[in-house]
Amino acid sequence: MKGLLSKEEQYCYLKGKEGTEVKFSYPEKHNELMRLNPKTGKYVLKGTLKHRYVVDVRDSDLVVYWYVMDLIEFEGEPEHWLRLTYYRYLNKEMKWIFAGQTSLSGRLSYFQRFFVGAIKQKENEWTRSFFRDIQRKCSNELDM
Repeated sequence: MKGLLSKEEQYCYLKGKEGTEVKFSYPEKHNELMRLNPKTGKYVLKGTLKHRYVVDVRDSDLVVYWYVMDLIEFEGEPEHWLRLTYYRYLNKEMKWIFAGQTSLSGRLSYFQRFFVGAIKQKENEWTRSFFRDIQRKCSNELDM
């Protein structure tokens, strides 16, 4: 990639990662699917990026932020994983910054348990309100 990328080119770049290999590195082994990388001494879990949803959320003359939701498949895992992360595209430097090292990642069922648990807590009225608003918008936009 040479030169400043338009928003459409940035979108296509991020979506173009679908079908590619993804890697998660950990200092310790906590899954039988992990393999030791002898060069780094870290354990690696490799998977395939099955689907990606991206949306630009903020931009300025200097930087564009892209929120990313990935569906990842690991061979031998009983279910797909979800990764919520973001990328930044630095306009001046014309380069990408991946924030995956600070992403939320895990099995879909873990996210379901997390969100349902948050919604059920009485002191989390804002969470219930947030998800009600999402449900209302989905109903309106998807004719549910």
